[in-house]
Amino acid sequence: MNKIGKTLYNLHKVYNLIKLKNSKIKPYDSLLIFNSLLGIKSDLVTELAEFIQNFDSDITIATYYLTAFSVWFSQSKRPLYLMQDFPELVENNEGKIGLNMFKLSLKLPFSFVTVSSYTKRLILDNNPTARVTIANPGVNLEVFRLKRELQNDNKRRVMLILRGQKQKGDDIGLEVLKIVNKKIPIHAIIVGSKDLIKAYSKNIGMDFSYTVF
Repeated sequence: MNKIGKTLYNLHKVYNLIKLKNSKIKPYDSLLIFNSLLGIKSDLVTELAEFIQNFDSDITIATYYLTAFSVWFSQSKRPLYLMQDFPELVENNEGKIGLNMFKLSLKLPFSFVTVSSYTKRLILDNNPTARVTIANPGVNLEVFRLKRELQNDNKRRVMLILRGQKQKGDDIGLEVLKIVNKKIPIHAIIVGSKDLIKAYSKNIGMDFSYTVF
């Protein structure tokens, strides 16, 4: 690993430390402040772009709006943008400037891959001629499977992933399952932390059977 690579790796560790230790300060702002105290160049977009140029890659994938600029500035042969951000989360974490940069990143002349029709629409609203492919979520049953057999009660099985983020609509998903269960008996396979599910059970109520993973 060269000097730039080591610097980026160390900054990544510092970033995670700051984010965990002081959640009241915006993570990116904290990183910039820490960089200035150490005398480190704070233009991480350019740093990453220069780092990417060290690789003769067939394809370069940006997975975050800031890294999208780095990929573009690096002039990689086949840039790709995996867009999976929500403007509400970006604004909450990075403020109005971050939100404006996020929207600007969607105008870059990339090929896009995204995870839903909603995020595809976000891209096309900002970049009408963009080529966008939706990578639908899927489950490899050879890897992800039940550790034990569920009882054969003729109930329909429904999986729900709970993240604990308002934008993900956990509460809406649970309310929908409650409505469905009144018409068609279901057994929910819920993926999420036990503490989170316990809180939802207390606040929302879950009048259907479920298994937690």
